[in-house]
Amino acid sequence: MLGTQPKPAKRAQKRPQKRSWSGWLFIGPFMAVFALVFLAPIAYSIFLSFFRNQLVGGNGFVGLANYSQALQDPQFWSSLLRVTLFLAVQVPVMLLIALLVALALDSGRLYGKSFFRISIFLPYAVPAVVASLMWGFMYGTRFGLVGNINSALGISLPNPLSPELILASIGNIVTWEFIGYNMLIFYSALRVIPKSLYEAAEIDGGGQPVPPRHRHQASRHPRSPRGGRHLLRDRQLPALQRARHPAEPRAELHLHVLHPEPVRLLAELLRPAVQLLRHRGHHHGCHHHGHRLRRAAARHAEGKLTMSVAVEPTRTDKHRTRQRTKPGYVRMKSTRRGVDNPKRSVLLTVLTGIVLVYSLIPLVWLFINSSKTQADLFTSFGLWFSGDFALFGNIGDTLAYDDGIFGRWFLNTVLYVVLGAGGATFLAVLGGYALAKFSFPGKKAVFAVVIGAVAVPGTALAVPTFLMFSEMGLTNTPWSVIIPSLISPFGLYLMWTFASEAIPTELLESARMDGAGEFRTFFQICLPLLGPGIVTVLLFTMVATWNNYFLPLIMLKDPAWYPLTLGLNAWNAQASTAGGEAIFNLVITGSLLTILPLIAAFLLLQRYWQSGLSAGAVKE
Repeated sequence: MLGTQPKPAKRAQKRPQKRSWSGWLFIGPFMAVFALVFLAPIAYSIFLSFFRNQLVGGNGFVGLANYSQALQDPQFWSSLLRVTLFLAVQVPVMLLIALLVALALDSGRLYGKSFFRISIFLPYAVPAVVASLMWGFMYGTRFGLVGNINSALGISLPNPLSPELILASIGNIVTWEFIGYNMLIFYSALRVIPKSLYEAAEIDGGGQPVPPRHRHQASRHPRSPRGGRHLLRDRQLPALQRARHPAEPRAELHLHVLHPEPVRLLAELLRPAVQLLRHRGHHHGCHHHGHRLRRAAARHAEGKLTMSVAVEPTRTDKHRTRQRTKPGYVRMKSTRRGVDNPKRSVLLTVLTGIVLVYSLIPLVWLFINSSKTQADLFTSFGLWFSGDFALFGNIGDTLAYDDGIFGRWFLNTVLYVVLGAGGATFLAVLGGYALAKFSFPGKKAVFAVVIGAVAVPGTALAVPTFLMFSEMGLTNTPWSVIIPSLISPFGLYLMWTFASEAIPTELLESARMDGAGEFRTFFQICLPLLGPGIVTVLLFTMVATWNNYFLPLIMLKDPAWYPLTLGLNAWNAQASTAGGEAIFNLVITGSLLTILPLIAAFLLLQRYWQSGLSAGAVKE
């Protein structure tokens, strides 16, 4: 009804959650293992830092002498300088490229958007050891790409493995491996931005400006005020159509049609005589793109001005809409083309394709060279096939070499992934659910400690963990690799984020009112809702466990318990040992076999992990 404003609906106040110890039933298992493999190694390393093994007197307390000696060591400062330089150069470059690619994907203007997203993300599934082996071969001057370019062009490119360029070469490997990971994080964050902001920016002239000739003709129209300063211009009508009271229900409106609804304008912005200045200057009952504007403006009793706009097409109007728009008239265009279905850009696709080629070239090189014999590796171009296609022969030789030790390494890796990554996912799901849906004593402290653990690299805890496990007799056993893999602080953070959005609090309250216990509510009601988040955490923990290298390196001595990453590095080191056999073709083929399960998992489950990673980041 005109002149009557509906009262705004009162917001339901969020009731504070009652503090209960029930949350510890879910977060407790995670915190117990977390204390063993994270807090205890840190405390143990701090304790050992005040002691020193000496030839006379044995292990004795030395106070801060170890810290003083470390600070006076020139190698410490040179290594710190290299790390700082690496951080200042490599990280910004990597994040900038990832952000640009994420913006290109979010714009919707790429051809083959899904192919770009998954292909650029694939290098993240490659173990660091395999990535180092691939790029190390490609950097080589014997049969790598650098050597191929030198032979083809008759030039001498600098050796990427020289002491002067080794830091840049390592930075390139890290950038290649983590561009896709950071791109996906940025892309998920960009999806938080609502569409209404894009629509508002486009209405205000951002992104799709009026062509210059149209602006020039519109501003010089004899019926338009000087400078085109309309109180209400045609391009502002879509915004006026959607202006509603917050308490009124919203409906989907077609932007080509003016709908009957009140439009509230501040009185101080209006003059006594309000007109819609447009083509031919009509205001009462004027035509607007085949639609008649009815009812004049009327003042509201409270100092506001309410205007009702109705739609009534006539035959004359329909006939006029079929005619060509006269020069000097700026048509009101829908914003749906620019937001929901933007025009594809060939230039943007080509520029993003550069990053795509950079991401796929090492994988293509790995597949091509897996099909070559040992002799063809040194005599052929690295990015093309040569001689007989020996892929299947190389696979057979890889599986049969050294009494089939590669198959044993593969089974060891599967064991570590099933128990380590599976257990880490289960504990992360329990802990994330507890942090998201329970209020228990110590919740803030637990959350702060776990989030702080995300910033601690696993390699920093490997040595104190080894010292602890050696005292407990766990070294050189599978448990020395499985137990530290049970903790994933980042996985718990992802599950906390996902559970906060996926599980309504009202659903839990209804289940409790019906008499369901906490564990029954979790396993029967909440767990199915957490499916995409569980798959996401499982894939990330699977990659971390599958790619684990440094922890097995210091924990395991028996090759029978090696994972694939440690075994491939041992094969590659054979060429540099006295009397060792160079089996580069088997190392390359084994690297291909190592990454295939991870790539297959990401491709088959991409629908789940992409929705899980972007949970709560949907434009509305």
